[in-house]
Amino acid sequence: MCYSSHNNLDDFLHCFYDTIIILYQLIIERTNNNSPYFLSNFKPYQLIHYIYDICELQIKEFAYKNNYILSCFRKVYTTEIETSYNDVNNFTKLYFKCSIPYQNWEAFCCTHSNLYELKRDIYKSF
Repeated sequence: MCYSSHNNLDDFLHCFYDTIIILYQLIIERTNNNSPYFLSNFKPYQLIHYIYDICELQIKEFAYKNNYILSCFRKVYTTEIETSYNDVNNFTKLYFKCSIPYQNWEAFCCTHSNLYELKRDIYKSF
């Protein structure tokens, strides 16, 4: 394996940049067909930092501030969250022997998605 030192983002990028870009493209392709708003604000560098923070720096906390929005997000995007979670979690298990906390991935997805569609549906229900 190319990467052996910890806490060095340059080495991490040197070893995994191309692989994470492929993972990013896979996630976008597999989820964007069902909903163009899911992860629509998501950029490759955000995925790189997310994986690095969780697997290398051991930062396990990633929360979304509004629990109601997060709850609605879960209901609307269950399939997309599960699909993308499985892709990322399988990747991190393979390369880092690290498992991504599911709730953290939900919050990450909610943060990097355009919530227009979700908020529109919430307001329609009132």
